[in-house]
Amino acid sequence: MTTPPNGATTSPPPVLTRVVSNPIFSDREEPITWSVRVAHPLIPEYTIVRMFIDLGGVEIYSLANDGKSGMRNIIPTSKIRFIEEAMGFDVFKEELEAAMYAGAPVGPLSADDDDDDDDEPEEPEEPEAPAPITS
Repeated sequence: MTTPPNGATTSPPPVLTRVVSNPIFSDREEPITWSVRVAHPLIPEYTIVRMFIDLGGVEIYSLANDGKSGMRNIIPTSKIRFIEEAMGFDVFKEELEAAMYAGAPVGPLSADDDDDDDDEPEEPEEPEAPAPITS
């Protein structure tokens, strides 16, 4: 729990724990996994200490194993395949409710979902004829 300036107690926000990106360099074909408290995937002499999401992608902060220097990498949004965040249960509930109210799909498809298993596009419905005008 953290205490903001107004004195109210809140749970800490979600923490980014893992990102999987497309290869950064063209000579590598496998995706790259970036994880907190794990060696930097491209420079093993550094350990990833924190990651943040922003509008341009993910910022990754790493510390040299000798503690004498730090480094920030930025992975552009176009290279990101997967992002994982960890959070306390209270924050999880808030995030889930916010996603549900925003219209994001949650959970498996319901039985009401129409899934014909055919690849043909559905025919558009014919518009109803206008009601006759009476005087």
